[in-house]
Amino acid sequence: VKLWAYDSLKDYKNAARTAELTYNMVRETFPLRLDKSVGRYKALFDLNMVELKNQELELEQVRQENKFNRLLAVSLGLVLLTIMVVWFLRSRIHQKKAEINRINSRHKDQLIAANFESEERERKRIARELHDDVGQQITSIKLGLESLPGETDKVNPQISQIKGMVENALDSVRGLSHQMMPTALDRFGLLKGVEALVESTNTSGKLNARFENFNVTELHMEQAIQVHLYRIVQQLLSNLVRHAQATNCLVQVYEQEGKLILMVTDDGIGFDAENQKESGIGLSNIESRALSIGARFEITSGKDGTTAIVTLPFEG
Repeated sequence: VKLWAYDSLKDYKNAARTAELTYNMVRETFPLRLDKSVGRYKALFDLNMVELKNQELELEQVRQENKFNRLLAVSLGLVLLTIMVVWFLRSRIHQKKAEINRINSRHKDQLIAANFESEERERKRIARELHDDVGQQITSIKLGLESLPGETDKVNPQISQIKGMVENALDSVRGLSHQMMPTALDRFGLLKGVEALVESTNTSGKLNARFENFNVTELHMEQAIQVHLYRIVQQLLSNLVRHAQATNCLVQVYEQEGKLILMVTDDGIGFDAENQKESGIGLSNIESRALSIGARFEITSGKDGTTAIVTLPFEG
């Protein structure tokens, strides 16, 4: 201001002195002011650098977190994928096992059915041979003995004994032939066949066996199924006669709710049904026969007797 005033008054001497004093003052204070300004800007710069570094650290932390999250997501994805693969493989293994079991079961059923068919064919063959060959030969022997003169029995009593033995042998062959392939079953079907079987069981005189048909009039089923049902009753009666020590036996046939029921009961001494199923061939064969025709076989036994039930889906 002074410099401007002196210059206006054209006091150049004072103006020059004032200019010199101002210059010297500025020259002396400029470094301080410069240092102060530099210091302020340096502080701002350092602060900005610190903030920048903090931002870089935060950014790096975010990167690390993102990297960790990606790794975690990938790991979880791999774990889930592994679980899905394991589940899929186990499912496939279970399916394969189930398929193998079904194939084995079907193959087993086919083998059982084939075995029973083969057994029935062999029974028929043996029955025919017994009836047509052995039976005819024994009949020829019987006719030959009967053609001998009547006095022969008096002269040689053994001839009479031989005639009786031949008659018994012929009856045994006929009975065995009928057991192998029952005539009543072959001609008239299951109901008459079972009835005849029960009647033949009474011939021993040791057992009072009865047959009851409640409401079954006709059986529209394959001959092979009827044969299996007949063999089941035959095996049950055979076991009963040999082991049960029973006095009375009842064989019942009836239809109930679309099912054919065959039930055999006795008043014998009973047995352990579970253990007998595991070790007994007879009951095992019965169960196999029942399964081969789609039937269910149940047996209960106690000190008051035994009850065996065969249940087969039935359409009348």
